[in-house]
This record gives sequence, structure tokens and C-alpha cells, in this order.
Amino acid sequence: MTWSARVLEHSPPVRRTREQALAQARQIVEGARGLVAERGAAVSTQELAKAGHVALQTFYRYFASKDELLLAVFEETIAGGCEALREAARVLDDPIDRLHFYVTEALTEQTGPAIPQFLTSEHYRLQQLYPAEVAAALQPFVDLLVPELRTAARDGALAPGDVARDALFVTRLVLSAFHYQAFAPDPVDRERERQALWAFCLRGLGASGVEHEA
Repeated sequence: MTWSARVLEHSPPVRRTREQALAQARQIVEGARGLVAERGAAVSTQELAKAGHVALQTFYRYFASKDELLLAVFEETIAGGCEALREAARVLDDPIDRLHFYVTEALTEQTGPAIPQFLTSEHYRLQQLYPAEVAAALQPFVDLLVPELRTAARDGALAPGDVARDALFVTRLVLSAFHYQAFAPDPVDRERERQALWAFCLRGLGASGVEHEA
């Protein structure tokens, strides 16, 4: 269940239409995203309501707690990032090139440190509270990889053991690197780390006749 579906379940529209209710809930989520981008997760419920331009009473009409809103921000951030990756990769014709792009670009910091650090610090905390929802939030990245792995396997460029499982394993590996990088010391050569991770993924996926030196 997505955050928007949970909002409607938590507060079924009575006087307002479904569209109006979702529009106001999205306004709260977008305000929270902006606040988190500035300050991370160390914000109060009152501050989140203010960022969403609603009263605290209205906030609770859509989100039962601060954590539910932070979960929605977590979901939206990952979904938006994956959609941006998908759109940017449309210019690439080769499935290996698209896989390379997804794995390495997911680790390229483009929004400043606050968002990566928010995702890192909140991931496992939220997973303890909402395990199914966090797993679903991470699924869009897995879904980016699956069709490329299938195509590359069909073409003989890769030999994954099980496409769905291997896509999940690559996702977990990228997440681990992402979490480390979010708080890594500045001297780390991040580009070299990204390419080394990609080379590691290729070897694990049974690359055949593909140049993959880091």
C-alpha cells in the first residue's frame, strides 16, 4: 500500500473529494521533503505541519504520526529518484549500459548531503516500524534492474542465476554502498568506489565478453 492509499484509508474523504484530500496530503509531503532536505529528520511534528502549510489538526487528519509522514517522504524520494534514473537512461541502447548507469548514478550525490543522510539514518529505523512498506518503497529500484538483466541474459552478455533474486541482491549492495557513502569521510574516492562496485556486480552477474575493469 502506497502512502497515498494509506492516507485515504486513515482519513476517508467525506466533504472533500478524493482528489482534494490527496492534493492536501501531497502538499504536506512536499513541504516535509523540503524541510528534510535542509535539516534531515531532526524536525518536530509542528515544524512538519508548518512546512506543509496546514494546522496540526489537519496534519493528523492525514498522518497518524511524524513517522508516517517521514515514511511517505522516504517513499516519494526513492520513487522520484528511480523515475529520474529511468528517464535519463532512455538514451542508452544497451542493457549493460543502462545497468551501469543505474548502479553508479544511484550513488552520485545530486541533492547535497541532507537527503542521502536522511535516507540512510531513517531506512532501518523505519524498517523496524513498517517492514512491508519499506520493502515496497525499495522495489522501484529492483524493477529498474529486472528487465535489463533479462535482456542482457537473453543476449548472452550476462548469466544471472535468478533474475529477480539477483536484482534484489544488487539493490541491497547498492543500498549498502549508498548508506556508507552518505557519511563517508571526504578523502574517499567516490567515483573509483562506484566503478569498483559496478565491476563487482558484473562479475557476480556472470558478465561474458564485457569490459568491466574499475
